[in-house]
Amino acid sequence: MFTIIAKVTHDCNLQCKYCYIGDDAEKGGMDSLTLSNIISKIPILNTGGVTNILWHGGEPLLMGIDFYKTAVKLQNEIPNHKFNNSVQSNGTLLNNELVDFFEKHNFQIGLSLDGYKATHNINRPQKNGKSSFEETAYWIKELKRKKIGGSSICVLNKNTAPHIIDIYNFAKNNAINFKFNPQLPAGRAKVNFDLALTPDELADTYIKLFDMWFYDESDFIPRIEPFEDIIENIGYNKNSKSNIPSECVFNNNCANSFMAIEPNGNVYPCGRFTGNHDFLYGNINEREFADILDNPVRDKFMERHQGLTECDSCEYKMICNSGCPNHSFLFYGSIQHKDPLCITYKKLFKHIEIALIDELKNCDEA
Repeated sequence: MFTIIAKVTHDCNLQCKYCYIGDDAEKGGMDSLTLSNIISKIPILNTGGVTNILWHGGEPLLMGIDFYKTAVKLQNEIPNHKFNNSVQSNGTLLNNELVDFFEKHNFQIGLSLDGYKATHNINRPQKNGKSSFEETAYWIKELKRKKIGGSSICVLNKNTAPHIIDIYNFAKNNAINFKFNPQLPAGRAKVNFDLALTPDELADTYIKLFDMWFYDESDFIPRIEPFEDIIENIGYNKNSKSNIPSECVFNNNCANSFMAIEPNGNVYPCGRFTGNHDFLYGNINEREFADILDNPVRDKFMERHQGLTECDSCEYKMICNSGCPNHSFLFYGSIQHKDPLCITYKKLFKHIEIALIDELKNCDEA
């Protein structure tokens, strides 16, 4: 089943230092033709009767409530097909009307929050330099109260990593689930490349975070990713060699799981490749999905997922599947290369594996 990442606009009201969308990205939002074609052509692609759509940007809420009302109306006109909608937003444009609409139509809303106020604002200021923390933090609480989201993404870089203990405590004290992603050299982050962590620094940060989370005996422990996903994959893949689904970075076949569609209808393997015409599949306004998927660009991704020979001797190959093709492209200019964060993953996987083994021994001895 394909998850469609609908990049409805590249525009944004914030000025995040690590944004992977460059300042030269096309302006404007998705038109009605592209929106209609996405929804009308998806059922042919997902024959199981269910499609997940992640409305993404830029800042997708810049499109306004009428855009999403139209999307739901079009979805309701498709017989025998269910659409699961989610939105990834910075949260600053939410209002009661939008939240009530999303609640009524079962949208899930994820927000971006780089920890507590000081760490968040240094990474994610508004374009006028003012704080964006208060609005995002407020809507996280409201979304959690209404049970339509509230989980957050935090980017790890030199502004956040030194404060990882305080960020974890903030997550715990405010009952916020977090996913932690590394800063990558794309878009505006190439200008602020000095903020990126080295693979070893990233590994050390993840390990410190894991230990706080794994050994926490508090009444409330937040959900922290990618740890739960890694634990599941270590348990399954190292014992049974079963390629179970994983988060997109380690997905054993992301080319068969995701597609991103730009405001103008251009189709790419995922949101990270949008705008790079070397990875353009085609245009949804000009071709059917079946034709879009039948192209040499996608064949290269399918080949990448067969596995890279340089990873054959690695004990964690079945877990990370050579990592993210986009990471490889950003650092080496080719997807036919193992993930440059290999050092990070190996250190983290080994640390988690040892922790799990020790925990099982302690349970047996108890």
